[in-house]
Amino acid sequence: MKIRLMVVPPGGGEIDYVNLADVPAIPREGDYVTIVRAKSVDHFMVRRIWWNFKELEDGEPLEFADNEVWVEVEEAIGPFTNEAKREGLKDQGAKKFEVTAY
Repeated sequence: MKIRLMVVPPGGGEIDYVNLADVPAIPREGDYVTIVRAKSVDHFMVRRIWWNFKELEDGEPLEFADNEVWVEVEEAIGPFTNEAKREGLKDQGAKKFEVTAY
């Protein structure tokens, strides 16, 4: 399933950027999401899920299409967050991953 990861600052707010992703299941509120990039690792917590449907014709069943699930995530402090970014996120009041798996 294709989703849109809508990245907002810690605590919510205006969308900073959007990533498209193809996922086997939709993350749920409170889930941790990690994106490993070429030069960094970014961590997020899922805030909420937005379901979007379209009405094609009056009275017909609503249609659901790819990329119409929006997963709102906020930046978080994870186990691989570099020190400079960690400090900036702390200053913004970012949540921290609870490390439960080793």
